[in-house]
Amino acid sequence: METNKEYLYRSLHLDCARHFFPVSTVKKVIEGISYGNMNVLHWHLSDDHGWRIESKKYPKLHEVSGEYYTQEEIREVVDYAKERGIEVIPEIDMPGHNLALLSAYPEYSCKGEPVTPATARGVYRTILCAGQQCTLDFIEELLEEIIPLFDSQYFHIGGDEAPKDEWKKCPHCNAKMKELGLTSYEDLQGYFTGRVADILKKYGKTPICWNDALLASNIPEDVVIQYWTIDYAKEMVPFIEKQGKWIYSDMFELYLDYPHSMIPLKKVYEFEPHLYRYPIPDSHTADKENGLIGFEACCWTEHIETEKELCEHIFPRVYALAERASGIESKDYEAFKTRLREKIKLLEAAGIPYTPEEGWDPKGKERRDDAIQFYLNMGAGVDEEEKKKQAASAAPKLEFVLHFVKEFFKPQDFFALLKAALFGSK
Repeated sequence: METNKEYLYRSLHLDCARHFFPVSTVKKVIEGISYGNMNVLHWHLSDDHGWRIESKKYPKLHEVSGEYYTQEEIREVVDYAKERGIEVIPEIDMPGHNLALLSAYPEYSCKGEPVTPATARGVYRTILCAGQQCTLDFIEELLEEIIPLFDSQYFHIGGDEAPKDEWKKCPHCNAKMKELGLTSYEDLQGYFTGRVADILKKYGKTPICWNDALLASNIPEDVVIQYWTIDYAKEMVPFIEKQGKWIYSDMFELYLDYPHSMIPLKKVYEFEPHLYRYPIPDSHTADKENGLIGFEACCWTEHIETEKELCEHIFPRVYALAERASGIESKDYEAFKTRLREKIKLLEAAGIPYTPEEGWDPKGKERRDDAIQFYLNMGAGVDEEEKKKQAASAAPKLEFVLHFVKEFFKPQDFFALLKAALFGSK
């Protein structure tokens, strides 16, 4: 067993925007990941469903969302994490995933029309207007208030799943494109990302974006990219060739909001970094040589509401990632499970829920039924009209759909899966 390839970035992503979790729960998650030599908590604090940071400058932000963290509570969490060797990186997603923000201040969208926070999973069309200077002025004032709450060297600004439907019709966005000589709406997002990155750099912060942002040809070269989706795997190749820094978070291996029936513990333990069918430049496997700074497991919470559910999704699977990120290259799964049982004792002593051993690697009908049920529930709560809009503006590529089926289901699941897709039942 080797431990000489420890990565500098060993992280868990925690979404407290879709469903809010109190400080006590966030602390339990931090305590738990500290047992695995993790050193980063990526804290997702804004989305279509809620804005979770108290703002004294713009109080409507947190008032619209109902539940939020006071600035004092955020400092408390940051200090608690620091005592355990964990850096807290905030994420304010932009320009997409902003229904909650725009519910409070609709004037920063293209249409300026009233909207309400989302109540279901989805990729919504209403996003920040990139053509108005007032939008960027607002963001700068907001970041000036938020940045001092966190002492991390990084600040995540999202950049994922931002449909351009409203930008295409917006006079402000089209005027800005003409002014800048841009021919692509993706490059308009690149311009927007660059402006936000410049704000962060004034405060000594390094911006991070999801790999969707690489669709822009003009994204700043020093932005760290977080790879999560194969839809933009091709765009990762030239970025890495230019020595870009990146984080590996492939959704088919490291998204812990998916149940164990779809991403079992053994799969997390045995993952090897890759870019789907595109080779990682200059190496057969990802390594520090080609800009990889580390790994992150993600736990989104559209379908997770309680502390027990949250912790059972995270623990103990996050420890499988922790070993890989810490440079432990042993592939002896049984030996890993033996080490894992010692971690379980720590979780029990701290009162942190976890998935018991019998649930780590589901098999047979139990696995199939649970995976299909999760698949059926993914679009729950989204009305038909909204589904049509989302399908038109953010439909997954066929390649993604085929890979989704291949990664999460087995050949013997085909007929049950087809029946579920057609008739909505197992």
